[in-house]
Amino acid sequence: MFSFRIKSGYSFNLAINELRIIKDKQMDTLRFTLKLKFLYLLVLLFAVFIVLFITLPNNKDLVIFSITVLGGLAAIYSAFFVALSIKQKVNHDRISGCFKFMERHSNIDLQKLKSYLLKNFNVNDVKPSEIFERIVVDEDLHTAVRTTLNLYEEISVAIQFEFVDEKAMYKLVNEVTIIYYNNFKKYITEFRERNNNPTIWIEFTKLATSWEQGIYLATKRKITQ
Repeated sequence: MFSFRIKSGYSFNLAINELRIIKDKQMDTLRFTLKLKFLYLLVLLFAVFIVLFITLPNNKDLVIFSITVLGGLAAIYSAFFVALSIKQKVNHDRISGCFKFMERHSNIDLQKLKSYLLKNFNVNDVKPSEIFERIVVDEDLHTAVRTTLNLYEEISVAIQFEFVDEKAMYKLVNEVTIIYYNNFKKYITEFRERNNNPTIWIEFTKLATSWEQGIYLATKRKITQ
């Protein structure tokens, strides 16, 4: 019998929090640096305007034109800063999304499930119906399998809607994703047939087959290490 349990994931959560703190500090430093540069630019522009008014009293049109041009450049720089901040925030949120999934990933006794499958299951020469029966007869094993497949289904959807960073997710769970898919695809096939629903865990299937072919699911680009 397979004994399945949900773990606390305490140590992993601490590691995640430390990474988030580091990332937040990096973003705060970047924002402060950009704001400081923008402030220096404004001070410099103010100084230039004063000098121009003093040294060119008869060329006010030129001064006004210069002020307009420099003001436009300042506006462009400000827009660039805002866009960069938004991009950094989006990237930060997507990376954080990866670690939120990894919190749940660590809370499931997946290593125990993986070891159990490698030791007790030889899926190559077994019919899907037999694999299905061997899983469902053990309630704890069946719960572990469905919990795992549902988690990877959510990960796949999150990747496709860009709620998480696929490159980061790939580095975190690529190997185990393909292992679970190869171990469970006959179970998935039988589950779909018995429920007359070919879309059950279809997103997990898309993710695993895409990664197995060396292609990112969301962008369809080739995966490079």
